[in-house]
Amino acid sequence: MIANQPGAYSNMRTINYNPTRFGEEMIEPTFNLRLIEAVRHSRCLFDSTDRQYRNTEYKNRVWIRLVTLLGFDGDPRMLSARWKQLRDKYGKEKRKQKYLNEKSSWQYFKHLHFLDPHMIDRADVSPSRKEPAGVHVCVSDPAFAKNLILQVKLHPCLYDVRDAKYRHADCRNQAWSMIIDKLRFPGSVASIYKQWKKHRDRYVREKRRLRTMVSVNYGMRFYFLDGDINHGTG
Repeated sequence: MIANQPGAYSNMRTINYNPTRFGEEMIEPTFNLRLIEAVRHSRCLFDSTDRQYRNTEYKNRVWIRLVTLLGFDGDPRMLSARWKQLRDKYGKEKRKQKYLNEKSSWQYFKHLHFLDPHMIDRADVSPSRKEPAGVHVCVSDPAFAKNLILQVKLHPCLYDVRDAKYRHADCRNQAWSMIIDKLRFPGSVASIYKQWKKHRDRYVREKRRLRTMVSVNYGMRFYFLDGDINHGTG
């Protein structure tokens, strides 16, 4: 949703912005708060489930609009970069709080909590990175792959980016734990994730191969036209 309510930003003033410096001291004290609020009302800029999230052209138009609404003395790319700086800083503060148990004193921290459902801690989301050295789980059950696929299908948060729980590491890990129990898998979350990834990647390769074969087979039916096409006939 774009922040387009009439008069929502009527009191905003033009900001003299120096593109060579990103220091917060160069920007009026309330600008970052107004930028955060404007983005919060423009879900396509941060919510991957929004239908316009992958529409680059649409998002560019949103940034153009925000430049005007915020009275920003710069171009949309510069405003987007400013937002990215705030977003990345928030991510760092979140990690410090989680892993170092340090409470954030950053002035904008509490204003960015709306991003939490949409941020990924990649250390949690990719369990394969946590696999202990030298650990290898051997699966001998011929039906394991089929059963694993069926179980994963029951948990969209493991594969569907549109699922509300997809970006929640705790939900994903809980789903993997449930699958481990269901299949009586003798390994960790990291191990079963590797098993799933192996079959998923093979499926992707097979799809590509079949697509290539279909293209070649379809093209072979028209080889008899090559001579005429090359001579501009038909």
